[in-house]
Amino acid sequence: MAEDQNQGQELQWKKFEYVGTVINKVEYSHTILCLDPLPQPSTIFVFLGEGNFTFSTAFAKLRGSNYDEIVATDISVSKEIKDGWPRRLRLDATKMGETRNVFLEKLFLDQKPSRIVLWFQCPWADKDENGRKYSNQQAFLKKVMAAAAKVQDPGELLLIGLCVDPTLPKNKPTEEKWVTSYGNPKAVAAQNGYECLGADREFVGKMLDGGYEHQFTDPGLNFGKRKILKENRQFATLLFKRQQLHPAQGPHQTQDP
Repeated sequence: MAEDQNQGQELQWKKFEYVGTVINKVEYSHTILCLDPLPQPSTIFVFLGEGNFTFSTAFAKLRGSNYDEIVATDISVSKEIKDGWPRRLRLDATKMGETRNVFLEKLFLDQKPSRIVLWFQCPWADKDENGRKYSNQQAFLKKVMAAAAKVQDPGELLLIGLCVDPTLPKNKPTEEKWVTSYGNPKAVAAQNGYECLGADREFVGKMLDGGYEHQFTDPGLNFGKRKILKENRQFATLLFKRQQLHPAQGPHQTQDP
């Protein structure tokens, strides 16, 4: 039985309080993501760490509305596309901007949106900007969420997609599995003023049907050739809602200093 349903917004969810899913020994409410048939033009979807850009492209197809409201970003982008589709920009997900306005300026939008949705599908980083190796991916997620908290207003959504296949990677039996390395995103989110609404285990299936390709290199598989995850069961999407100001942020700065 659905206990909670978001109303009047383009990206909606249904939350089932009495049905849960467990990831890394942490229980999440079972949540189903869906799209409102009436898009709201004041919403901007910003995809972080896009890699091959197939995730944002699949979402654009599924959404079936104005592509100007979708921005795909990655730190590896060498040639930015600022106008039209696909809009691809260089952005460090751990340094989005000290204020909301600074972040919006980086997106080169014609007009400011009233709502920002951030989406990071399968975040992963081996080292930080100073070349220091991350101890695990929870440390990286902590930086991403702290950066997101500086640019989002209360009520706005942050979605984190995880690879939850417990068998990957397979190259070394003793190597920490991907899903284990993510640690406890729910706890990290709470530290940065986000409420965890639950975990969706179905939406990525629609993205896969739309052309999403999650590629990875595993030295233990097929001599290190790139592989593609193709099954919905291998993914989960965690849904977080901005609740309060970042502890170190003070009053939310919507204006540049």
